[in-house]
Amino acid sequence: MNTMHQLCCEYAISVYTYDMDKPCDFIDKIAEWVSARSQPPLFFAELARRRSLNTPAPYVALGFMAKGDLGEWVVGGKPWTLPLHHLYIGCCHQGSASSDPAESVEFWGAALDMAGVPEFDYLWKHPVREMTRVSDPARLTEAFQKLASRLLVKDEADPLFLKASILELFAVVRSEFSQSGTAACRPATIERALDWMTHHFHEPDLTLDDVARISGLSVHHFGRTFRECMGESVMRYLRNLRIRHGCTLLQGTAMRVNEVAFAVGFRDALHFSRVFHARTGRSPRAFRRGD
Repeated sequence: MNTMHQLCCEYAISVYTYDMDKPCDFIDKIAEWVSARSQPPLFFAELARRRSLNTPAPYVALGFMAKGDLGEWVVGGKPWTLPLHHLYIGCCHQGSASSDPAESVEFWGAALDMAGVPEFDYLWKHPVREMTRVSDPARLTEAFQKLASRLLVKDEADPLFLKASILELFAVVRSEFSQSGTAACRPATIERALDWMTHHFHEPDLTLDDVARISGLSVHHFGRTFRECMGESVMRYLRNLRIRHGCTLLQGTAMRVNEVAFAVGFRDALHFSRVFHARTGRSPRAFRRGD
């Protein structure tokens, strides 16, 4: 019996309980509920470039800030922020609203309609809101894109394909939350370097020495510590960071491939295309077309 089938069988006899300290448990229960339904309970899945506004409704939502900053949100009457490259899972039962963005933003969102589901009625009084920094924005963006594309043709497509895309997105989301515990254990020196690379990845002359200097460690010590914390070298992380941002630009803008290459820190489009293909298995143009 595969894992998902086993979860579906257990769902039929389980009593729903949720530990607020374990967002992965909540994600698992949502996935089980989706798996047990014959029709996909998707309400929307889209890329937004404007302020967020949700009236109170029985929806469980996913959100990912891919670009820019929506500033302060008001959720259930309380202030809240979603930083760049952060993901949240929560509910719209108390409503939410952000201010008009001062700059260009790209915000992926998806919501499931939970109306009439007794197991989730408690969300009206005890809303869930969990957030984590995303380790692989490209993978998460691709999962959102696939779901949004299938929703556009949901009247023509097999419902199983749409449900599969919902579960794939939740699998990626769960993976990100499962890694968030390790992020909390990163030394301040590594977090400082990560934040700096997030703002300077587009500079083509970055070197290991530059990043180590920001961390305050020697090159050797920093390189070893970074690999231990992140599971990859500094320069590989930087290269993947550039490719992830390239994915966002290819999908969300009309920029030419060479313009995307320069924007994310590559000196020429050919090098960008080679690295992009090695990272994603597709050329930039094929990725943009969704091939």
